[in-house]
This record gives sequence, structure tokens and C-alpha cells, in this order.
Amino acid sequence: MMKQEISSLTPASLSADNQNMALASMGSYQYTDLVSVFCDDEYFPHNHAAQNKHNDQCLDETRDYEPMSTWTTILKHTDFDYGHNGGIYVDSTVPSFTVVKASSAKFVLVLDNSGSMGSCSRFENLKTTLKRWVDNLKPHTKVAIVRFGSSNVCATGDETITKGCYVEISDENTGLAEKTELRGIIDRMGDMGATTWVRH
Repeated sequence: MMKQEISSLTPASLSADNQNMALASMGSYQYTDLVSVFCDDEYFPHNHAAQNKHNDQCLDETRDYEPMSTWTTILKHTDFDYGHNGGIYVDSTVPSFTVVKASSAKFVLVLDNSGSMGSCSRFENLKTTLKRWVDNLKPHTKVAIVRFGSSNVCATGDETITKGCYVEISDENTGLAEKTELRGIIDRMGDMGATTWVRH
């Protein structure tokens, strides 16, 4: 930390030339390991004269644009208007997490199989990318492939444009059978003629 930044430490802080020992927060050095409280205007007084980013950006328009403490800056946010979200004491600040997972993912791949895909290695590149994607599908993922050119067709499942078009990756061998089936369908893709434009 530069010396000009050290000057922003609160009176309750200790400092050395090469190591910050601040206990109170500084808006421009929020990542300091030892910070355990917010500087304020009463218990951990903020140094309004320090030349740092916090004092340059966090200004109180009701006090002739005087630099604000971190705590005052927080309370100025609209989340705390009209006495909302008053402070409380918490026994622990250790976070807890709940992992929410979808039962299964569904993908419908609508793929251009028109004549223009035959040039510039477009078909080859498309097939290579799709097969790499298929190899990484997780069990219970559902995939439907719809090809279009002069017409459109479902290439997977029961080959109808319904929910029957889906193929579901099974648990067995991480879905090897279904992945092999999808790779074969991808390999067999070819020219379906010019793209048909329908004007409504």
C-alpha cells in the first residue's frame, strides 16, 4: 500500500511502511484481509482528508460534498430509505449455500442443411462441433435435431415435429448408445436444397 493510502487508516489502526494493519474498512481497499468493521463517524472515525479513491468518489451532497465514511456511504443507498433494512446482529457470517439443479436440460438444434452449407467446409465444421458437444452431454439431457433446407424434418426420436423428436441420454454407460445414435444422425446430414423463404 502506498504511503498516501496509509494515511486513510482510522485512529484505531496500526500501520507500518510495508504492511497494512488496518482494522476498519477503506472503500478503495475493500480486499484488505484484516478489515473487520466499517469506518464511520463515531466509533471508527473516517479520515476525510486522506488522498484516496474513496474520498474522491464518496461525497455527501448534504454536507457541502464532504467525503463520507464507508458506513455513511452504505446507508445512503436506496435499500435503506425510510428506515428499511435496519441493522441486526448475526451469530455467524459463514455463508450457507443451496444448490438448485434442473431435473434435466432440453435442447432443440435447428440446423441449416441447405445447399450453401456444402461450400467452405461448413458441413464438416458443423458436424465436428456438434459431435464434440454430444460427447459431453450429461445423463437425462434431452436433444432434438431439426434439419432445414427446402423443407424441415425432425432427424431424431420418432422423426415427427413433436415432443417425440427428443432423444434422452440414459444413465447406462453415460449414454453411450444415445450418443452413438446422435453422432450417426449428424454424420448423415447432407444437402436438403435451397432454403425456402415463406413470406406472410
